[in-house]
Amino acid sequence: MAAQTANLSSLRFRVANPSVLGFLRCLVWTISTSLAIVAVILLLRRGLGGLVRPLDVVSFLITGITLATLLGVSRWLTWAMVERLSLVERRVLWGLPGAAGLLIAVGVSLPSSSLWGLFFFWSILLLEEGVFISRLVHWLPPGWRPRNSSIEPTHIKEEPGSTRSPLLPAGDWWTGDMPGEVFQQITLARDETGREFYCGRLRVEFAAGQRVTSLHIGFCPPLEFSPDLVVEQIAGPEVHVKSSQVLPYGARLEVKLKTLGQEPSDAVLEFFAQHVASAGPSTT
Repeated sequence: MAAQTANLSSLRFRVANPSVLGFLRCLVWTISTSLAIVAVILLLRRGLGGLVRPLDVVSFLITGITLATLLGVSRWLTWAMVERLSLVERRVLWGLPGAAGLLIAVGVSLPSSSLWGLFFFWSILLLEEGVFISRLVHWLPPGWRPRNSSIEPTHIKEEPGSTRSPLLPAGDWWTGDMPGEVFQQITLARDETGREFYCGRLRVEFAAGQRVTSLHIGFCPPLEFSPDLVVEQIAGPEVHVKSSQVLPYGARLEVKLKTLGQEPSDAVLEFFAQHVASAGPSTT
């Protein structure tokens, strides 16, 4: 297997500037809440008999394109900020626009509406939602994914040892000791089939009396699919490792000491991340 170091510059739009992040978060919330308000008003008017004149075909087209554009922009901006959003905020910003869009679509779809107008209007919306859902499947953390999804589960090897998981690449990719001042060593490489994978070492620090900490591994540029993740401890006090989220652009690990220490300590982990379509659930 011949390794190739890759340029780790991002290949897609990302938000790093706090001012820009604040503006975009405000913009996404404005779009989402505006759509929700319009949806409530439309449903109230329709329920009270205020909507009796159906839209013509051209109006349906304009409404469908406008609504799909707002939904697409909202989802794209949310995706650009996803690493900076809390889990609750992420769920709301992904779910609220879609629910509001569906209610708006129901509100303007009157029984007397043109069949061609309804066809074009709903086709545009369903196309946008189909693209979003197909991408969302690859962003979901383990446990949320459909059982028939092509995204494979995470594999964690907790105990130190010399027996490597079948997912680990052949050869010694991590030669020498990890310097004490280094916390992450991450390498992007390709195997003999040309598929990219990430591997490296991670140092996890625990303060005196601390037992649990979290660790983020960034994959930049992101992988095509959410990868299988193998983690193996190679040094330090024994820890329990649990993956709380594995996505194409990174993973979050929860690391817990098996025995509470009274002094500061650190553990060193090795990891390997690659999408393996044939892999299945395994325990080690």
